[in-house]
Amino acid sequence: MAQQNTLDIGRPAVPPRRRSPWRRRGGICLLVLMALAAGTVILLRWRSALPVGNAPEAPEAVAAWWENPPPLSDSEAAFQRWLAAITCDLPRERWPEHWAIGGGQHGVFSIRYQAAFAGYAAAALGMRTPAYPALTRRILESTVEHLTDRSAWCYIGSYWKDKPWYPDPCARENIMYSGHLLQLLALHEAMSGDTRYRTAGVNLAWDDKTSFHYTTLSLAEVTARQMRENPSGGVACEPGLIFFPCNNHPQIALRLLEGMGCGDWTQERRTWESWALQSYASNLGGGAFKLLYHQGSRMFVPRGHPGLDGWSLLWYAPWASSPAGVRRIWRSARQHIDLDQFPVAGTAADASAADQRGATCCNPVQVPLSSVASFLAPAARACGDTETATRLEAWLDAGFRRTENGKTWLATDPEWQIGVTANRALSAALENGSDLRGLVQRPLPREWFTGPLVARVDPPEATVYAARRDGGDLVVSLDGGGQTVTLELANVDHIRAVEGVPAECCRLEGPRLTLERCPRVTLRVLLSAAATPARTPPAER
Repeated sequence: MAQQNTLDIGRPAVPPRRRSPWRRRGGICLLVLMALAAGTVILLRWRSALPVGNAPEAPEAVAAWWENPPPLSDSEAAFQRWLAAITCDLPRERWPEHWAIGGGQHGVFSIRYQAAFAGYAAAALGMRTPAYPALTRRILESTVEHLTDRSAWCYIGSYWKDKPWYPDPCARENIMYSGHLLQLLALHEAMSGDTRYRTAGVNLAWDDKTSFHYTTLSLAEVTARQMRENPSGGVACEPGLIFFPCNNHPQIALRLLEGMGCGDWTQERRTWESWALQSYASNLGGGAFKLLYHQGSRMFVPRGHPGLDGWSLLWYAPWASSPAGVRRIWRSARQHIDLDQFPVAGTAADASAADQRGATCCNPVQVPLSSVASFLAPAARACGDTETATRLEAWLDAGFRRTENGKTWLATDPEWQIGVTANRALSAALENGSDLRGLVQRPLPREWFTGPLVARVDPPEATVYAARRDGGDLVVSLDGGGQTVTLELANVDHIRAVEGVPAECCRLEGPRLTLERCPRVTLRVLLSAAATPARTPPAER
């Protein structure tokens, strides 16, 4: 029997298998998706340099701003009265009237931010009355009290409950809290000469059994240690998330402490600034700065926001190594501000309608326009852009400004009111002569606080517009509203004389000066020893 051929020529040939067009398209789509994913990763990890420029700058000369500062304007004094009214003049049992804000304390309207902004505005206004540090000190102490109260840091369980350092709010990360606390502590000593926070410190009580103690310097070292440990030189706010604006506040505090002779954090400052300037330029628009950086994945949120730019530049300007570089970044940020949102002819109703939106740290698009404008206006002032600042201030004032009983505030939603008012007051202070860079780069000399000072004004509602030294004397401008006003001086044994008021309206008792029916008046309080008249030698006989 013949062997059968293995090739059956009688069976129809099977055509070669063809790939489905859907499978081909699926493969192409997969390749495209893979390319997009790779491109997205590259984009999210792309470090983009901010436009600071490379031209060397001449050495900076920072003036002794305390020698002859301009007096506070009526507007600034009215803002200052309101800040005092909701801080140091507000008893604890009445705190809920203004401070029941922030809900879970996760948003930009949280207590930690509102208290900090109030303190910063008070310090800027206090630059104009350097020989009367008492009111600034009281406001700053109240803002520290608000920040150290558990209500301001109760949110930490939602972020770090599984960490070994919980519930310490300052041990790791959380620079969105500890950075502001450190800046307030440093400002308090810088503006008052009072070392209580550097020596006695503050207690952060979680419950009856658990509390944490920090001094200004121990908090500074905990913060600086994290800067040294992180390759970027920054410190995270929320777990692993590093925001540029939040890292300004510890840098300002450390720079202030250096100026007071308390340490040297130059290297930490240089490391963070260099990395941040090479990394945070927004790739996808929206603003000049990227929103945030996730250090674990080394990825950025590459889009920005004008409000974030305002916060970033307002508080970068005081400590930046290059003032000209800050102004260059502002010019980039300015391109992202839609001034049509802030119409000159807008009404209060229009402004209020734009303000009825909530926000979280990771959803900045929802921050109300009043808050955005309140950051941008002082940032524009700090960067020398008077035109933009004036436009934003006019919109805020037309829509929200209220004055009653000598106090001025911005009547936004209560969640935002303290911060918006504080930032508007800060903008006014920068317009009229305060200089945050001068304050940070050259704080008051420590020996300033051993010289003559106005230690107390009674009644406290009397407004002090100016308090400075002129030679060995004090020059004080105040308004007692027709009441009897007493000024008590520190570091003074007795007052030699007073110029500027009739003698019958003035009573001197050692270091105390009482003015009867005191109107608005400018006094020269003579403290230096009277010159001894030259004696003529007797005629020769």
